Amino acid sequence: MNRPTFQEMIQDMKDRKINKIIIVYKLNRLTRSIKNLEENNWNLESMCENINTDTANGRFFIRILTILTQLELESSSERIKFDMVGSMKKGHFVVRPPIRYDKVDKKLVINDIESEVIKRIFDLYIKHKFLKM
Repeated sequence: MNRPTFQEMIQDMKDRKINKIIIVYKLNRLTRSIKNLEENNWNLESMCENINTDTANGRFFIRILTILTQLELESSSERIKFDMVGSMKKGHFVVRPPIRYDKVDKKLVINDIESEVIKRIFDLYIKHKFLKM
Protein backbone atom coordinates (compact mmCIF):
# COMPACT_ATOMS: atom_id res chain seq x y z
CA MET A 1 0.00 0.00 0.00
CA ASN A 2 2.96 2.38 0.51
CA ARG A 3 4.23 2.24 -3.07
CA PRO A 4 4.21 5.69 -4.75
CA THR A 5 2.54 4.63 -7.99
CA PHE A 6 -0.03 2.60 -6.06
CA GLN A 7 -0.87 5.68 -3.98
CA GLU A 8 -1.14 7.69 -7.20
CA MET A 9 -3.63 5.15 -8.56
CA ILE A 10 -5.66 5.33 -5.34
CA GLN A 11 -5.76 9.13 -5.57
CA ASP A 12 -6.83 8.92 -9.22
CA MET A 13 -9.67 6.61 -8.17
CA LYS A 14 -10.71 9.02 -5.41
CA ASP A 15 -10.59 11.91 -7.88
CA ARG A 16 -12.71 9.81 -10.27
CA LYS A 17 -10.06 10.02 -12.98
CA ILE A 18 -10.37 6.25 -13.32
CA ASN A 19 -13.10 3.82 -12.32
CA LYS A 20 -12.76 1.55 -9.31
CA ILE A 21 -11.65 -1.54 -11.19
CA ILE A 22 -8.16 -2.83 -10.60
CA ILE A 23 -6.72 -5.42 -12.94
CA VAL A 24 -3.83 -7.36 -11.47
CA TYR A 25 -1.57 -10.14 -12.64
CA LYS A 26 -1.92 -12.00 -9.35
CA LEU A 27 -3.78 -10.93 -6.24
CA ASN A 28 -0.77 -11.22 -3.94
CA ARG A 29 1.08 -8.70 -6.13
CA LEU A 30 -1.50 -6.08 -5.12
CA THR A 31 -2.24 -6.71 -1.45
CA ARG A 32 -2.31 -9.41 1.19
CA SER A 33 -5.18 -7.82 3.06
CA ILE A 34 -8.81 -7.98 1.94
CA LYS A 35 -9.43 -5.00 4.24
CA ASN A 36 -7.60 -2.75 1.73
CA LEU A 37 -9.97 -3.78 -1.03
CA GLU A 38 -13.20 -3.66 0.97
CA GLU A 39 -12.49 -0.29 2.63
CA ASN A 40 -12.18 1.38 -0.76
CA ASN A 41 -15.01 -0.52 -2.43
CA TRP A 42 -12.72 -1.60 -5.26
CA ASN A 43 -13.69 -4.03 -7.96
CA LEU A 44 -10.87 -6.34 -8.89
CA GLU A 45 -10.04 -8.61 -11.78
CA SER A 46 -7.06 -10.94 -11.73
CA MET A 47 -5.28 -12.29 -14.79
CA CYS A 48 -4.04 -15.53 -13.17
CA GLU A 49 -6.86 -16.26 -10.74
CA ASN A 50 -10.43 -16.40 -11.97
CA ILE A 51 -11.58 -13.50 -9.82
CA ASN A 52 -14.07 -10.78 -10.51
CA THR A 53 -15.38 -8.95 -7.44
CA ASP A 54 -18.54 -7.81 -9.23
CA THR A 55 -20.16 -11.07 -8.10
CA ALA A 56 -20.84 -12.56 -4.66
CA ASN A 57 -18.83 -15.65 -5.64
CA GLY A 58 -15.91 -13.48 -6.74
CA ARG A 59 -15.93 -11.54 -3.46
CA PHE A 60 -16.08 -14.80 -1.49
CA PHE A 61 -13.22 -16.29 -3.49
CA ILE A 62 -11.03 -13.23 -3.03
CA ARG A 63 -11.57 -13.35 0.75
CA ILE A 64 -10.47 -16.99 0.82
CA LEU A 65 -7.42 -16.25 -1.35
CA THR A 66 -6.27 -13.32 0.76
CA ILE A 67 -6.67 -15.37 3.95
CA LEU A 68 -4.61 -18.20 2.42
CA THR A 69 -1.98 -15.74 1.18
CA GLN A 70 -1.70 -14.21 4.66
CA LEU A 71 -1.42 -17.69 6.19
CA GLU A 72 1.39 -18.62 3.79
CA LEU A 73 3.21 -15.36 4.54
CA GLU A 74 3.02 -15.88 8.31
CA SER A 75 3.92 -19.60 8.06
CA SER A 76 6.93 -18.80 5.88
CA SER A 77 8.07 -16.14 8.34
CA GLU A 78 7.77 -18.60 11.24
CA ARG A 79 9.78 -21.26 9.35
CA ILE A 80 12.55 -18.80 8.53
CA LYS A 81 12.79 -17.62 12.15
CA PHE A 82 12.82 -21.23 13.40
CA ASP A 83 15.60 -22.15 10.93
CA MET A 84 17.67 -19.08 11.89
CA VAL A 85 17.38 -19.84 15.61
CA GLY A 86 18.36 -23.47 14.98
CA SER A 87 21.40 -22.39 12.96
CA MET A 88 22.47 -19.92 15.65
CA LYS A 89 22.12 -22.58 18.36
CA LYS A 90 24.53 -24.72 16.31
CA GLY A 91 27.00 -21.84 16.39
CA HIS A 92 26.39 -20.72 12.80
CA PHE A 93 26.23 -17.00 12.16
CA VAL A 94 23.36 -16.57 9.67
CA VAL A 95 23.26 -12.83 8.97
CA ARG A 96 25.78 -10.33 7.60
CA PRO A 97 28.70 -10.14 10.01
CA PRO A 98 29.30 -6.93 11.94
CA ILE A 99 32.21 -4.70 10.99
CA ARG A 100 35.63 -6.11 11.98
CA TYR A 101 34.39 -9.67 11.57
CA ASP A 102 34.32 -12.05 8.61
CA LYS A 103 32.14 -15.11 8.22
CA VAL A 104 34.28 -18.21 7.64
CA ASP A 105 32.58 -21.60 7.51
CA LYS A 106 29.45 -20.02 9.04
CA LYS A 107 31.43 -18.78 12.05
CA LEU A 108 32.64 -15.28 12.98
CA VAL A 109 36.35 -14.63 12.72
CA ILE A 110 38.04 -11.33 13.60
CA ASN A 111 39.28 -9.40 10.57
CA ASP A 112 42.65 -8.07 11.78
CA ILE A 113 42.79 -5.13 9.34
CA GLU A 114 39.27 -3.87 10.10
CA SER A 115 39.86 -4.45 13.80
CA GLU A 116 42.95 -2.19 13.74
CA VAL A 117 41.04 0.53 11.86
CA ILE A 118 38.21 0.44 14.41
CA LYS A 119 40.67 0.64 17.31
CA ARG A 120 42.38 3.62 15.64
CA ILE A 121 39.04 5.40 15.15
CA PHE A 122 38.18 4.98 18.84
CA ASP A 123 41.63 6.08 19.94
CA LEU A 124 41.40 9.23 17.80
CA TYR A 125 37.90 9.95 19.07
CA ILE A 126 38.98 9.68 22.70
CA LYS A 127 42.12 11.76 22.10
CA HIS A 128 40.17 14.46 20.22
CA LYS A 129 37.41 14.49 22.80
CA PHE A 130 39.84 15.20 25.63
CA LEU A 131 41.65 17.88 23.59
CA LYS A 132 38.40 19.90 23.45
CA MET A 133 38.00 19.95 27.24
